[in-house]
Amino acid sequence: MSVADTWRDDARMPPINRVPGPHEDFTVSSYDTVPRQPVGPRVAPVGSPTRVAAGKGNGWRLATVALGVMLVLALVGVALALRSRAEQVQGASTLPAVLSPTTVGPTTSVPPSSEVVSVMSVAPAVPATTEHASAPVGAAPVVTSQVVTAPSAPTITSWAEAGAGKVSLKVQPPASWGNSASGVRTLEYRASGGFALFGGWIALPADGVISLGGSCQNYSVEVRATNERFSSVPSAKATVTVYAPPPAPLIKATVIGATIKWERVMLMSIPEAPHECPYTVTAKVDGVATAFGTFTYGYSQTHTLVATATDSRGNTTTSSIQATTDPAPPPAAAVSISRGAFTTSTTSGCAVGACKWVNISTSGWSAGQALTITCSSAIGSVGPFTRYADGSGNFSANNLCAYGTIFDVYVVVNGVKSNTVSPWKDW
Repeated sequence: MSVADTWRDDARMPPINRVPGPHEDFTVSSYDTVPRQPVGPRVAPVGSPTRVAAGKGNGWRLATVALGVMLVLALVGVALALRSRAEQVQGASTLPAVLSPTTVGPTTSVPPSSEVVSVMSVAPAVPATTEHASAPVGAAPVVTSQVVTAPSAPTITSWAEAGAGKVSLKVQPPASWGNSASGVRTLEYRASGGFALFGGWIALPADGVISLGGSCQNYSVEVRATNERFSSVPSAKATVTVYAPPPAPLIKATVIGATIKWERVMLMSIPEAPHECPYTVTAKVDGVATAFGTFTYGYSQTHTLVATATDSRGNTTTSSIQATTDPAPPPAAAVSISRGAFTTSTTSGCAVGACKWVNISTSGWSAGQALTITCSSAIGSVGPFTRYADGSGNFSANNLCAYGTIFDVYVVVNGVKSNTVSPWKDW
């Protein structure tokens, strides 16, 4: 017996996978009696077909293992393909936008006011077919270069008023945006003169309406176009004028008995600011045109003053105020005044010892009646003060108002005027 035919007698082991011979039955068994195996390698005779050594009935296991290995390799291939694709896209997104500020290649030059930018395009992915069901097939990113230059200048074609302190600009876009690679296209404006606080460029709103401020103010406005790299030269300047309504008049009403004094309050005595729209103020009382001043109406009457400011362009603003005259005094009411003590504090508006209080005495009123008291002089009125008559219809006070070097001092209580003291100073 040759070495190739020497077998071990005590081998009872799980079957070894092998291809069955042409005259063997293919059966499957968990544990089969293994034929005696040769101690040395089994060499096929010369000229005979080469056979794979395998246990009887285990060919399907070999096929299963081979299929599993193929599937694992296929999945690994898919993962690598997806990772490569992701790296390509990520790498393309981080490519520098500017390849060279002065050259396209080693020999081609561009003007100094232009730049070469990279433009990346990626072909759309082709869906995988049934035969190659792995990852979609797409073209690699294509990076090209193009020269970006400054846009040409836009043009302000017209403008119009758009409300108080605002104008609306009509702008003709530039003829060229400078071969913009990214599609960045912006119109900006700059204003000077008038009440303009900033001289920088500001994005022009889509509706073209800009706020400038002021009334009858002239501004110079210019526009420019901007792409992702450059701005155009400014357009020709357009002179625009903004308008605003005149300020509402400040008015007041002072009631003295049966009279009302209508006044316009002037906060400043200086001329109006240059370039402001001039305006006039007119007055009407109860719808009838009148001038400002003092008018007598009667007791317990209510009247309304309307003041209107009108500028040279016809814009108007109005203010109104209402006032009611005092009730009629009883026939027996009387009021008198006299000089009192010197002031001892500054609460009266006078320096200490520079003024004297007004002694007020009135009678003839109903018990507990409300009394409206106003102190008057040649320079104006103080009050009104509200006090009440006592149970006998009388009232007196010595610290409501005080005067120094002044003339024509008198007091009105519910429309009843006292005696007049002039001059007030007697010291």
